[in-house]
Amino acid sequence: MRHLLHIGLVVVFAASVNVTAEPSKATGQSRSLVRLDVPLQRNEQGRRRHFVERCSAFLISITEQQALLVSAWHCIDGNMTFGKAPMLHLSDGPVAVETISSGGSMAKDWLLIAAPRAALSHLKPISVSRQPIEPGEVLVAIGFGGESLSGDRYSREVVCPVSEVGELFTLQCALQKGDSGGLIARRRINGQLEAVGIISSGDSQGVSVGFALHALPAIPPY
Repeated sequence: MRHLLHIGLVVVFAASVNVTAEPSKATGQSRSLVRLDVPLQRNEQGRRRHFVERCSAFLISITEQQALLVSAWHCIDGNMTFGKAPMLHLSDGPVAVETISSGGSMAKDWLLIAAPRAALSHLKPISVSRQPIEPGEVLVAIGFGGESLSGDRYSREVVCPVSEVGELFTLQCALQKGDSGGLIARRRINGQLEAVGIISSGDSQGVSVGFALHALPAIPPY
């Protein structure tokens, strides 16, 4: 499996669990999610292809110097287009980001990026859970995989039961291109969300894969 892939909205999957995909509410707990666009070039069949990888990212920490966000490594898998930086799309306009570190492969599909602190000071970092993911646990995935008829992207929330656990864990739900790098979260009893993983890849048929945040080398703030 590679990148998260072109599919429609999920309706139903496995044993008596209904899956819904709906626009996420802009509350304090979900405002950590932002759009990420990465201008790339890759050689495909002997030709150089220029394109923009459309992904998601979410804010996990704001330090005195910068805002730190998590996304997926495969969103930067290629050669960056010269003179064009990866960009977050915020309500006030685009903001360039810097790559801090990454897992470097689909087996370690995580990416840590930084943005100027002032640009994201209006957003609320999401808390990161230290509790292990359990088989059968029902999580939610949120990413910018939604697209309106006019071509505008929006975030959606999809219910995702866990079928296998590990650094890469398996979800019984289907996501869309654009969700990659987005948030996989646990909903607590009080209704608040806490981050447990990063949206990675899928088979376009109702199975998706996440990278567990507890497997990152370190969780900011450092």
